[in-house]
Amino acid sequence: MKRLCTILTPFFFLVLGGCVTNDFKVVEALKEGITQAEAKEIITSYGFTIEQSITRPEKGWPDTDESFVNLPGRVKRIEEEKRSIVSKAEYYPVSHGMVGFGQLFLFYDEEGKLLYHYRRQIN
Repeated sequence: MKRLCTILTPFFFLVLGGCVTNDFKVVEALKEGITQAEAKEIITSYGFTIEQSITRPEKGWPDTDESFVNLPGRVKRIEEEKRSIVSKAEYYPVSHGMVGFGQLFLFYDEEGKLLYHYRRQIN
């Protein structure tokens, strides 16, 4: 048993070492105030691609779109919390490790600058 633990320990370090992956790094690289183009460049440099992008409707954001991502509902909440108008929002699915999954949300103001962003871990 002790020999098995000795053999498997390096394997677990390799697998768990993958937990500090690009989805965590990209969140740290993004800074409020950068342009949408700068944010896109950063995100794509980490290997992620956009899945959803929405622009603010004239009447404001709906409470929900009844999807799993619910980007309009998230935008509405951010507008209320930040007391700022969000003119555009983006969603990127981000994976981590071998089987991990998360979500990256970006919110832009009326000038196209990053107002707020966050990552949500699914597992």
